[in-house]
Amino acid sequence: MPLSDDPVVRAWLRAGDHLRSYHGYEVEGLDNLDSDTSLLVVGYHGRPVAIDMIMLGVTMFERFGKPPRPILHQNIPSMLKDRLGWLSGDGPDLVEALELGQHILTSPGGAREGARGYPTRYRVDWGSHAGYLRLALRYGLSIVPVGASGVDDLYLAPIDGYALGKKLGLPKGTPIWPALGLFGLFPFSPPFPVRVRQVVGKPIDLTGLRDDPRDLAEAHRSIMAEVQCLMDAARGLD
Repeated sequence: MPLSDDPVVRAWLRAGDHLRSYHGYEVEGLDNLDSDTSLLVVGYHGRPVAIDMIMLGVTMFERFGKPPRPILHQNIPSMLKDRLGWLSGDGPDLVEALELGQHILTSPGGAREGARGYPTRYRVDWGSHAGYLRLALRYGLSIVPVGASGVDDLYLAPIDGYALGKKLGLPKGTPIWPALGLFGLFPFSPPFPVRVRQVVGKPIDLTGLRDDPRDLAEAHRSIMAEVQCLMDAARGLD
């Protein structure tokens, strides 16, 4: 069955299109993703969901005719994983995606970024999570950094839910994130209708980068800094 005929895919694309309308989504630099070979698209994780990456994925599908494949580190329901092509990490599904020339999307910050409080808005913090770099090196992928405005203003959160979850000993970085949306508490309220503007950077060629802890750490810091610059540039458009 063609993807465009799959009811689950159609529902997902409609949801993404609704998000774009609701948030007045705009993207700059989309041509940097116009490639027949796979790219690893790496972005900041907004709060509580990386909705700019969702909207970018829908836009990429429409523009380039092939679905990008996001990597999620949570447990993924089999139906969504199989029908929407979501990935849980390295493995046969990822290899198949690369053989098809599909782009891979990831937000290394995860809950570390996505469940923080108001004082740390729009600050890239991936810790030492450089697995995306090792993945790129393993498969010879260039990295495309992205950043967006609006993504930390969807909900108002007074505390760092990720830090609270760790303090309480919850498993696998599970956060406790009390946050206020348009009509009440998350997750029962929709987000505020903030405008989201996204900037896609130029591909970063990793040729010559060694799989060495010191080299990876330096490259990791450099890519985080580039995503921060793109996010700052996107916010400057508001």
